[in-house]
Amino acid sequence: MFIGIDIGGTSTRVTGSPSLNNIIPIGKSIIPTPENFEEGFFEISEIIKSISGNPMGIGIGIAGRVSENGKDFVRSTNLSSWTGKPIVETLEKEFGCPVFIANDAVAQSLGEAYYGLKPNTDFLYLAWGTGLGGALVTRKGGEIKSAQLDRSHLREWERNFGGKNIKRSFGKKTAQLNEKEWDVILPEFQRLIRDLSDKFNIEPVVINGGIVNKQKGRISKILNNTGSPKILFSKLGENTGPYGGLALIKTKLR
Repeated sequence: MFIGIDIGGTSTRVTGSPSLNNIIPIGKSIIPTPENFEEGFFEISEIIKSISGNPMGIGIGIAGRVSENGKDFVRSTNLSSWTGKPIVETLEKEFGCPVFIANDAVAQSLGEAYYGLKPNTDFLYLAWGTGLGGALVTRKGGEIKSAQLDRSHLREWERNFGGKNIKRSFGKKTAQLNEKEWDVILPEFQRLIRDLSDKFNIEPVVINGGIVNKQKGRISKILNNTGSPKILFSKLGENTGPYGGLALIKTKLR
């Protein structure tokens, strides 16, 4: 059994599968992400044990930056108390199997590439939820790679319109925004997509995340307008995170 985990700023999702080629989801779970690392590790470990006591591999996507060696969780705006904690080492000791970790957008984009839309070209992936993350997926010689977008490309936009910051910008939560306020936000989202697509000379742009999934109706109205790159909704939706963890294992164990 393989275990895919998505640790976001708001929720944590876990899914098991006996195969990495064709996902057969087993034991799908979702919990609020604990602010405390030790509490989070305990809850995640208990979910893993309920799926399999002897997993063959664990893949984790997490909201933040991961070290170049793929072993350490360096920092996160939305998971500050998890920063610097030995997530990989602790899980490897607990379960005696290989554990891999990557930025959540990187893992999710791999999930989309292997199990979701499966674009046969390079593509840009954006996840808009508690924060905003992005990754650039490339295909070369049959190999799929994903690289996290530098925060400098996203920081200003996230500061104003990331889910966590909308309350600061508009004085209310995302679910309470009215049409006039969405009419301010969504054209800015479209502009961000267009600017990133132009900068990296790439399309399609695959979009996902908590806000995207809840606002599909509104976002659909601005998709593929004149002057915009080709924009696609994620096929996996809320499953993208844990499926991304499984895809990360697939790329590492090849």
